[in-house]
Amino acid sequence: MQARRSTGIIISLLLIIALVLVFTDPWSTLSRRGSGVKLTNVGIVDRISIADRSDSVQFLKVSEEWLLFGREPVNEVALENLIFVAERLQVVSTVPDSVEPLPASSKRIAFLKGNEIVLEYDLYTHAGRDMIRIPGRDQLYYVGVPGYSDLNLNRIFSISVNHYLEHILIDLLPSEISKIEVIPGEGQAYGFMQNEEGEISWLREHMENGDSMEDPDEMATRLLFSYFTSIRFERKAGIMVDQITQATPPGVPLATLYVESFDGKSYTLKVFPFLENTGGKPHMFKALVAFNEDTEALLVNYIYLDVLMRDKSHYFGRME
Repeated sequence: MQARRSTGIIISLLLIIALVLVFTDPWSTLSRRGSGVKLTNVGIVDRISIADRSDSVQFLKVSEEWLLFGREPVNEVALENLIFVAERLQVVSTVPDSVEPLPASSKRIAFLKGNEIVLEYDLYTHAGRDMIRIPGRDQLYYVGVPGYSDLNLNRIFSISVNHYLEHILIDLLPSEISKIEVIPGEGQAYGFMQNEEGEISWLREHMENGDSMEDPDEMATRLLFSYFTSIRFERKAGIMVDQITQATPPGVPLATLYVESFDGKSYTLKVFPFLENTGGKPHMFKALVAFNEDTEALLVNYIYLDVLMRDKSHYFGRME
């Protein structure tokens, strides 16, 4: 009788436990508590804000176009990466109490519809791991994006304005250019002038003994004038121009490019090889560019530069 009663009690307890599991599902507690970290309704968002204690960036959607601070065009790749991550961010685990104290600095990331907050959280990075806290909650969560274990959330949610700019160096229409000069590191310099009627002539000051007085190839020359539209740089290289020009031996430009517009603006690009490692081979696709009086060199893809640094014979085929 006693054994039967004990068995009944055990069965009752098991039933109660089963009911608790069915209705509370403790294994889903983590996911439910962290469910507020993923942006699920990006279509209604018209403002994105990222701020820390000292700085902030803000994006406003104006006529279906995202603008930095509501004024400047945004680097589409940087913004797409931000939204891509926000839509896929997931909780990996809770952060144990032993991790604290947290770094003093954090970023408040907010997605809004007008003045209404759609999603908001604080981003921390500690010991190389990213974690977030939902305002008003005590719990911290380690987070990540499935399939992107090496993703740098601090860079994706950058507080730097430059990270989101279009990175345009020169954006001139052919009709806006009055003068172009190309001074190769090796070979003859040459240049062209254009009047306001669109007539192009070559700069006689670069003429050398033996040069023909023949006009340059018109198609090739007009194409050169078209290549100064939307020249972009990838990023700042983290290399000061003085480190290149005052090195021993000093860096020699592959070419120096000078362009002037009818409104009086002028641009100078000195193109240097980009060595990823000291003593290594030059990068096949990227060059260092000293732009105007900027003190830090820029990384620019050769897709923009190769067509600007052609030999003089490309335009004056019978001069050599």
